[in-house]
This record gives sequence, structure tokens and C-alpha cells, in this order.
Amino acid sequence: MVPSTPKSGKKRSLGDGLALHSVRKTASCEPLGKDPVGSSDEESNRGGGARFETASDILSPFPTSRYAFLLQNPQNRKSSRETRFQAMRLTSDDGTPRSARSSNFMLFESTDDGDVFTDGSNEGQPSPRTNPATGLAVYGDMRNKIDPQTMYAGSACMFVANLPQQFSDHELEEEVTRVFGSFGTVFVKIKRDARHMPFAFCQYRLDGEAQKAMKEGKGLMILGRPCRTEMARAQSSFIVYKHSGQRVRISEASDLLRRLGEISKAEYLEEGLRLAAGIPQAVVVTYKMYDAKRDPLRVFANDPTYRVKVYDPKVLSPDGPGSAFRPRDGGFLRQYDKDRRSAYIGNLPPAMTKDVLQSLASSCGKVLEVQLYCKDVPGTSGQKTCFAFVEFARPDSPDELIEAMAELALSPIRTFSNVLTVGDFACLLHRLHRVIDSRSPKMGQPSFAASNAIIYLTYGAFLILGTAIAWRLKNQSKKDFLSGNGTQTAFPLALNFIASALGAGILFTYPEIATIAGVQGVLTYALASALPLLIFGALGPIIRRKCPHGFVLTEWTRQRYGTITMLYLSFLTLVTLFLYMIAELSSLGQVVNALTGLDSLPPIIIECVVTTIYTSLGGFKISFLTDVIQGGMVVGLIVIASIAVGVETKIQPGLIESSGLTEPSRVGWFLLYILPVAVATNDFFLANFWLRTFSAKTDKDLWIGVSMATVGILCILTLVGCAGLIAVWSGTWPGDPPQGGSLAFFALLETLPNWVVGITLVMVVSLSTAAFDSTQSAMVSAASNDLFRNRLNIWYIRGLVVLVMIPVVVLALKATSILQIYLISDLLSAATIPVLCLGLSERLYWWRGFEVVVGGLGGILTVFIFGTIYYGNADEGSKLLLLQNGLYGDDWSAFGAFVAAPVGGFLWGFGALAVRLTFQYIKARVRNEPFTALDRPIEAEGSVASEQDIQQEVVVTSKAGKFF
Repeated sequence: MVPSTPKSGKKRSLGDGLALHSVRKTASCEPLGKDPVGSSDEESNRGGGARFETASDILSPFPTSRYAFLLQNPQNRKSSRETRFQAMRLTSDDGTPRSARSSNFMLFESTDDGDVFTDGSNEGQPSPRTNPATGLAVYGDMRNKIDPQTMYAGSACMFVANLPQQFSDHELEEEVTRVFGSFGTVFVKIKRDARHMPFAFCQYRLDGEAQKAMKEGKGLMILGRPCRTEMARAQSSFIVYKHSGQRVRISEASDLLRRLGEISKAEYLEEGLRLAAGIPQAVVVTYKMYDAKRDPLRVFANDPTYRVKVYDPKVLSPDGPGSAFRPRDGGFLRQYDKDRRSAYIGNLPPAMTKDVLQSLASSCGKVLEVQLYCKDVPGTSGQKTCFAFVEFARPDSPDELIEAMAELALSPIRTFSNVLTVGDFACLLHRLHRVIDSRSPKMGQPSFAASNAIIYLTYGAFLILGTAIAWRLKNQSKKDFLSGNGTQTAFPLALNFIASALGAGILFTYPEIATIAGVQGVLTYALASALPLLIFGALGPIIRRKCPHGFVLTEWTRQRYGTITMLYLSFLTLVTLFLYMIAELSSLGQVVNALTGLDSLPPIIIECVVTTIYTSLGGFKISFLTDVIQGGMVVGLIVIASIAVGVETKIQPGLIESSGLTEPSRVGWFLLYILPVAVATNDFFLANFWLRTFSAKTDKDLWIGVSMATVGILCILTLVGCAGLIAVWSGTWPGDPPQGGSLAFFALLETLPNWVVGITLVMVVSLSTAAFDSTQSAMVSAASNDLFRNRLNIWYIRGLVVLVMIPVVVLALKATSILQIYLISDLLSAATIPVLCLGLSERLYWWRGFEVVVGGLGGILTVFIFGTIYYGNADEGSKLLLLQNGLYGDDWSAFGAFVAAPVGGFLWGFGALAVRLTFQYIKARVRNEPFTALDRPIEAEGSVASEQDIQQEVVVTSKAGKFF
């Protein structure tokens, strides 16, 4: 209902309006914070506490029609934008003045069936309360009574899919509003298709808000499931699989559906959804544009090979709501709806009354409630601070009020009956804003400008440093480019091992394990990551003596086991380094996005460009020297950040005991075996560690260096892991709504000052750059040695550095689970490295490359056999090879896999030994030759470099050992 025009026929003025009826107090009436009271004395003396009956008593001596003109005339409002009193949201994105819209718009008139916001649904909504004195219907919850599409541009409407099907529309609306309300004022409407699949339309005020929500909101959790976002359009994703159950390739599915329209993307169906739906391996294909005439289901209904279905994640997922993501009772949504229709006014004169405020505000729209507060100012004698909340029926009315106040403040009128001056209104204007816009930003997130400055200045410093050092090394030989044997002392070695062992991913994995396995898990993971470095101090001298010309483990493998075994180990090494590079870039992108809210793609590309430039110019030496600097920076920044966390964070003692994180758990005991085996064996695949091992001047320098690095890494990882414990014990994790354990560190940072986040950001860039350039350099050196025998021209080697970045960046943007990437190579190393290390013993001279390769592959096969027996299903057994359930499950699968891999490797290795010896014995008897398979081999002399090798700067290596 809209207030009627006064009988005099005049336009409504600032002092005319509808009196408030049916006042209802809610939590939104509470003040948002202390109001400035610098002018309290002046305001207290002004007016002497006079009281007025109505706004007309105040405004009647003045030409109120002037203000009516200001409120009603669109042209006047447009011109007023040039003033210093700028109002919020003066225009829509298309430039239309808000005041140009009809002021007689009725809230309940929309009947368009195509309007996604007005379908007549009133689920869970309260009935109107009728005031007996006025007969006016006042709603406590207006969100289904308003059509925002009549107020805001359709281009600011966003579509949200992949919502949980099992929850009601009201529950989904509340959660979607909570999550996407952080991008701007939002109006959410839940719809369901014929299969009861829920989706949401989110109408924003501005196009920029909708675009930002669409980009940054992708993957945000809605009641336990990551959502999919796009600008509003209809369903355009379909599933393709084969009737026969055979594997369908992405390119195959894309080509099949491309005949019906342009394809936007194609990807494999998530494994969990596939299993729940009981369908074979499938591909999800998404069209770029929606076409109502397109009907893939009908076109391919009778196809003998392929089956096409609509992609409906919630229909595919298992039924039943997750207990960890129980929706709330709806209080937040009701409060949010009220806030976005409300204005907050501060610094009011003490003589202000509700009637005056109501009359002033009602000229800008129907007022449902005014709540006025006056409180004593602490430490003063009788001074008061006054503020108010004004709730309107329409969400755009607060903007109308702000515009009106801005124009009123410019008028030449000086007083309102000696109580309310223009200066009061100017002061008031600075404190007038939407309640929804007054929510404070998170404490621990710098501005976009500051975040960009920190990130790119840090990268710029590393680029200048790296290229400057590379310029000084421009005349180095190919040998120096690939390695630095016998050149480094203990302290630089220690910093290099620290920089190479860490990375941005530690901010996810170590706090996560703290939230799962508690103190036991943190200490186990930290010890399992740090202590294996001592292996390089113990085995490094042995391998360096056996292979003095080499610089990676694969070279010793070639010398001991032959070329085939070397190529097998080289493949595993290069794959591991490749996966580590993907994991590092993926974790960098996720950390940057979590800390700053920035898009993750630019930092990823910049890091690749920076490290590629100086690594391709300087090779291993530049990586080593920059790691010394970056490792020192990381140690210092870790110390500063740890002190800040200790000072700023408040532990709640009651949460320590109730969390149960100080008690041992079965998962913790599992990890006590799994992590040392996984990390220790996987370190053998990391060529960047072996490059640094061979670069030690002496064995003593190597031992001191790895010992210092072990202590430093143990302390750093323990501190990072304890951030997860502190997040739980301070109450910042899991939060509301609950977050995953991998985000515990970032939940803690949200409670800290911005400068702590800035330091963390510098630390992350340093960690990631150091780890990435080390892995980059190691991959090039290993490939040059293993695949090209160091005969490739140095410029081709530099070209390889550039080429390898392309697939790394593409895959890094797709990867989400950092730990899952590491686990892919852990089982391979657990199966291969134990049988490989047997060759270090002089007594096992009869152990050859055939046993190593068969043992390694057999260990993986043993994991599959174990998984099939454990689950009673071959398909589940194959999934155990990738540890798709992770390490932290409460069953024996992961533990059994890491037992089966090395034990199976030994069994298959010794079985291969028996087969080889039997074959060689029979062969010797048939040919009447002596059986020499168990004879000690004669030590081969080192290879002598030819004149051509010296001219080509070829790194000389020894003769290959026996494979069979």
C-alpha cells in the first residue's frame, strides 16, 4: 500500500509521510558499533531537548515543496551527482536514474510467468500482520513480495547450479544468500526443474557484482557441495557414456555433441557421482550457449553406441542430507532480507524522535519500522550518541533516502526550528548507508590493490635478482648449467634443502592433518617430512663415491642396473617432478585466492614466467643461489608470522579438551607408518635433492647441511601444522558454515591484522618460487642426463624449460586436491625404491635391474590385489592405486596399500630373481657354457672422454651396468 497524496494536491514533501504502525524489534536493531561523538557537545546544546509532535511542525515555516521537487524530479537528481555528497547507487548499469522509475510501483503486481522471482511461492513465509488502527498489512519478511527484476538490470542476474537436492527451497535460499551476499546485495530465488533438481537465480544490483560473484563464487560450498556458477541461462550440460561400458574419451564425446552446437568444455564425470549413479565412465559436455531447440536426448535416443543424459549432479548423488551440513532455521535469511531494506543513520541530534525520522524517510518509500537509540557516551558527563535503523518495504528505498539527504544538505535553508541544521544533515549524511553495506570486511584480507602490490613487487624483486645473477653466469659451461658438483658448503646447502622441501602446499596439508589427527598427526607428519633428509647425508656419500661423475640418482641407477632400469626410474622421476610442479602452482593459486580473493591465474602465469626466465638463463646455479636467499626469507617470515599469531590469537581452554585433538587416534597410528614410508621413498624421486647432494664440497658439509635443514624443516612444519590446532582451539575453525580442514590456516588468518596476511603473502610467494624453480631446474637436468646423455645443445635445453611450462599451467588450473597429486607417485616410490636400494650393498652384487623393474611394477600390482580382496571388488581395488579416498580414512585401505607396495615389491623382485637365475642356468646348460649369473662382476673402468666430448662440453659418465 502506498501513502495517499495530501488533500491540498501538493506533491509529497520531505515532511509528509505515513506514520509508522506495528513496530517489531529484531536483532537488526542492535548497533553496529560505536558512533563518532566528536560533536556531541554542540549537538547537546542545540535545541535544548525540545520535542516535536510531527515533522510538519518542524518543516511548516519553510518551502517544503522545494524538497518535494528534489525528491520527485529525475533531472534534478541527475544533476546533483556532481556534488560532493554522492549517494549510493544513483543509477543502474544502463545509466537509467533510479528516480526515473515509477514511484507508484506496487509490490504485488508482478504476474509474469517468466519472472524467476515471482512465482507466487510463499513457502515458510509469515502471514501479514494487520494493524487494527490503520488497516495496513505489514510483512515481517518481504522477499517473496518483491520483484527485483523491475528494479535491476537483467544482465546482473546470475545462475547457480549443483545445489543439494535433498534440502527445501527455503533452506537453499538461505544458504545461497549467505554465501553470495558477500559479493553485493543479492535477491535469491530457488527453482526446480521437472526432475526436482534445484538451481538458483541471483539478482544483483550491478552487473559488476554479478560478474564478480560468477567468477569468484565458482566452487564455493553450498551445504557441503561446491556450486557451479554462470550468468543466467538454461541447462546446457549433458553426460555421454557407452552402452557397452567401455571408456569414452573426452574428444570422442565432444565430437559427438558438437554437431548440435558449440562446445564450451568437456570433462570426465566426478567419480563419486558416477559410482552413485551406477553408470560406466562418462564425460560431461557443456554447450557454450543454450538453445531451446537443441535436444541431444532425442537425437541420440536410438544411438546403438552412446547414451546421452542430462547432467544432474543432485540426481546422481547419494540420497540423504549430510549431517555435517545441516541447514539453519532461517533466521539469517529473514535478517538479511530486513537488512537490505534498511538504512542506518548515525550522529543524530539528541532531540530526534521516531516520528520525525519516520516522516522524513516515508517520502522515499513506505516505512515499516523505525528504531531509535540514544546511549550515554562513556567517559563524558551527560553526552549521548544517537543513531537509528529505518526499515523500508522496498529494497531501493534506502537509496532514495540517501539521495534526498544529499540534495537537502545543499539547500540554503539553515535551520529546522533551531533543532536540526543543515550541518546536522551533512554530518548525518556521512553516517547514512545501507545496513547491508555496513558489514565490516574480514579483518585478515588486504585490499585488492595492496595484495597485487605485494605479489607482483615480490615477483619483480626475484626476477631482477635472478636475471642479475644469471647475467654474471652467462659464460658458464653446460656442465655448470646442469649441475654444481663439489662446490657448496654446509650453510647454503641447508637453506637450499629447506627451500626445496617446502612449498605453498604446506599451508593446506599440515593444518588439515591437525584438524583430523590432532597433535599426534602434526608431529608425525612433520617428523616424516623432515627426517628423510638425513637419508641424503647417509646414502649421498656412498652414491657419490660409486658415481663421481653423476649428479642425479638415475645416473647411478644406469651404472648399477643398466639403461632399461635407468629409463624406468627416469620416467618415474620426471612424472613425479611434473606432478610436483602442478601441485605447487595449484597450491599457489589456491593460497592467493584464499588470502586475497584475487583470480589465481595471473600469479600462476607470472611465477612461471619469472622462474622460466632466470632458470633458462642460469640453470642449476641460479636456482641454487636464489634458493639461498628465498630460504633465508622464509625462515625469517615464519618467525615473524608465528609471533604475530601467538600475540593476536586467543585460545579458548574449553575447546582444547572438547576437540579431542590432544588424544591419539587410529588415523594417527596409521599415519605413523604411512607417512614415513610415503615421504622417505618419494624423496628418492626428487632430482632437486640429488642435485644438491652431489653439489656438497665434502661429505662433512653434506651431513651438516642436511642436519641443519632437518631441524629447520621440522620446526617450520610443526609451526604451520599447529596453526590448524590453534584455529580449532580459538574457535575460528570449522566456522559457520563449516569449512574443510585444508582451510583451517586461512580461517585463522581472518582473525589477524592485515599486515600479518601481507607477510604471509610474501612468504607464500617466496616458498612457491623457491620450490618451483628447484623442481624446474631438476627436471631439465634429469631429462638432459637420462634422455639425451647430456649431448643436447644448451639452447635446446633452455627451450625445454619453456615448453614444459605449458602443460603444467593448464593442469594446475584444473587440480584442486594438493595431497591427491602427491599421493599419485607415493605408491610408485613405495614399491620401487626399497628394491632399488638393495643394490647399494656390496654383498648383493647379484641383484640386477630386471628384479628392480619387476619388483616395482609387481608392488603396484600387489596393491591392486590387496584392494580387490579388501573391497571385494576389482573396480574399487583399481581406485586404491590412486588412493582416491586419501590417507585419512578410518579404514585399513591406505595402511594396507602402503604395506602391500614395498612387501609386494620385494616378493615380486625375488620372484623375478628366481626366474632370471633359472633361465640363465638352463641357458648355460643348453649351450654348455659356464653359469656366471652369481659371479661377482669385474669393476668397470670409468669412461674416458673423447676430444669431441670435451669440445661439446659433454658430461662424462660411466659404463652401464647389467639389466638381465
